[in-house]
Amino acid sequence: MLDDLDIPKRGRLVLLAKCYGITHPSTRKWLVGEGYRDIDKLIDLAKWGKTTVDWLLTGRGLKHPEFAESSETVNQTIQLLKKADPQQLKTIYAVVSALVNPKYS
Repeated sequence: MLDDLDIPKRGRLVLLAKCYGITHPSTRKWLVGEGYRDIDKLIDLAKWGKTTVDWLLTGRGLKHPEFAESSETVNQTIQLLKKADPQQLKTIYAVVSALVNPKYS
């Protein structure tokens, strides 16, 4: 429900309060880690915050795991590109350009 919305940070307290039918002070406690709602709501809250239930409950692990995975993929790609010769780089550039801008290929 919340994960499909693009919400400015300042409006998240009001939105969470409305979505879960709780008061603004209770919502503020959620956001600063002083309290939690029912466990079943933590799944939605984790999705909305692009984090995990484990991180919400314990603070352990990565706050935003999907960003870490993409960063690792980018780093691996950069390492491979550093090893490519000029002709390979030219071909790679052409392929990536065609994928990103298909109308110009």
